[in-house]
Parts: sequence; structure tokens; C-alpha cells
Amino acid sequence: MKLELDAINIKIEAKLLSFSILGKLVKDPKLQNYIEILTLNDEIIEKPDLILTKLQDFLNNSRIQPTKKEPEPSALSTSVQNQNNKITYYCTNGQHNPNCTSQTKEQCYAEHPNLRPPRKHK
Repeated sequence: MKLELDAINIKIEAKLLSFSILGKLVKDPKLQNYIEILTLNDEIIEKPDLILTKLQDFLNNSRIQPTKKEPEPSALSTSVQNQNNKITYYCTNGQHNPNCTSQTKEQCYAEHPNLRPPRKHK
């Protein structure tokens, strides 16, 4: 089947036109799998107008279906920032720091060094 563009008197092979259309779209990662499916169907490749119809259907369906939104960079950086601003209190000089929330005074290694597990040597 040859398509005739009467206005400018050009004859183009249908498959060539179909592959030209799909070739323009192959760089879009969202369309790559769909384009592969279309190129494997000989009936569709023979009719460029059918390709345009299928692409239009695909675009209409992709607009309707909800897409997963990735977290916004600003929200992500805020959560990382909040984690870094956490103040850590340590016990020092043989005394338990009452602001330390990771242990009680009875479990404090600074006040009770005998409770500290032995260090492993490498």
C-alpha cells in the first residue's frame, strides 16, 4: 500500500511512514515499551493512520490513570535536615547526664564502668 500526498504529489511507502512516526517517539521512556508492541504488529505497521489512533488512545489512557508521584526534593531534604538536627547527650567524667535518654542512671557506663562490655580487639 502506498500513501499519496496529493497536495504535494509525494508517494510514501506505508511502513516507512509508520516507522518514521514511531522513530520520532522512541526517545520518550514512557512510550518505549508501547512502541515495541506496535512495531511487532504487522497490521498496525501497514496503516500509519492506525498507529496515530493507537498512540492517541495510549496518551488518553495515560492521562486518566493516576501516576505515582515521587517525593518532592524539598520535602526529602527537609526530612534529612530534621534528622541531622537531633541533639545527642553523652555521659562524661564519671557522671550520668540526666538529659541522656538512651539509658538510665543505673545503666550508665560513666558511673558504672564495670557494666561496660569488654572491648573486642581487632
